[in-house]
Amino acid sequence: MRRSLTRYYPDYAPEALFALVDDIESYPSFAPFCLRARVLAQAGNWRRVENIFGFRSWRSTFVSESRATPPRELVVESYDRPFRALRLRWLFEPRGAGCRLTCDWRMEFSSPLLNIAAALAAEEAQDRALAAFERRAALTIGKRETT
Repeated sequence: MRRSLTRYYPDYAPEALFALVDDIESYPSFAPFCLRARVLAQAGNWRRVENIFGFRSWRSTFVSESRATPPRELVVESYDRPFRALRLRWLFEPRGAGCRLTCDWRMEFSSPLLNIAAALAAEEAQDRALAAFERRAALTIGKRETT
């Protein structure tokens, strides 16, 4: 399954949005279904992260790796179960005083049953995740003052 979304945020600079998205260990405090995100190893702009996601009684622990090119791009990948492949690419582009944010993701589970369930819930899950990041930005970054 592949999805992509693009939004324009006139009140946030790319650097500020990049910092918010790059702060992976804070995800459990605001991101839907994220129960834990812990950096296991780090070297320069590369990180290996242990993730625990859950919904109701379902829990999944997997390891992902991320590569950052601040403040332009963050790519997260995992080939650990429950995924056959997961790739998430955040792109932050300056647009006037704001930022054009593009998020492309590809996700394929090892289980055909999980692929079906994910396809049915993908749009709602994407909307919830984006809304959580937008609320977090409003709380932590705030809006720019206009002169």
